[in-house]
Amino acid sequence: NKKRIENKVLKQMALTKEVKFIGYGEIKLNIIEIDKKIQVRHELLTANLDLLIESIKSIGLLEPIVISEEIKDKKYKLIAGQRRLLAFKKMKRSKIPCRIIAPVDLCMAKVMSFSENLQRRDLTGDEKCEGAKALFAMYSGTKAEKIKKMSKELGVTYPTITNWLKFDVVPDEIKTLVSQKKISTNRAWQLTAAFAGDKKKTVEMANRMVEENFTNSEKDKIIKTAVKKPSEDINKIIDDSSKLVEKKEIVLH
Repeated sequence: NKKRIENKVLKQMALTKEVKFIGYGEIKLNIIEIDKKIQVRHELLTANLDLLIESIKSIGLLEPIVISEEIKDKKYKLIAGQRRLLAFKKMKRSKIPCRIIAPVDLCMAKVMSFSENLQRRDLTGDEKCEGAKALFAMYSGTKAEKIKKMSKELGVTYPTITNWLKFDVVPDEIKTLVSQKKISTNRAWQLTAAFAGDKKKTVEMANRMVEENFTNSEKDKIIKTAVKKPSEDINKIIDDSSKLVEKKEIVLH
């Protein structure tokens, strides 16, 4: 039924008992505020916005944006759906379909925004890093306790959050590959850590991984080999990792 569907949606967005669902409604755009402290997405906001607009014109808005009701100012704060809101503004619409919740604190709003964007898989590595660091700073407890809580609320693994927190040390050239979806955020960090700050070697290996179209299994073997032999030549590391794969395959047969 409708209530069960609403509860499922709220759980998917990392909402807890602390968040009260008010209802659905079409809200005027001019009373919905975008708070940059809440939003985790800051890059590529207008990328392919025209395609989103065409989709909305053709089949309507499939997923309402999420806003919180700010009773004091008689306005609403955007929690999730920044690009959808921008699309409606560009179309010069006066109202937009919304899922309305009661006011939440900044930490919960950030968790919800982060979670919704993660489900859509459209955050860059830098945005994941920035969002993770912002949430980390809001929580109390030891480092491990903070990461454990983030892992639970965002629905991602402990190691993944650890990698996000460290992503700012990844070379810009590799961040570009991540944004182009040619290499994963986790592998970008693992590769950077494997070569312990040797930027030239890290970038060269990342480019080789992309150019030679290695499988995910082969990439993992290369990284494992690099961790064990970081001072070895790039070609030697790749060669040794391929032998490791071949040896494993022989044992399995």
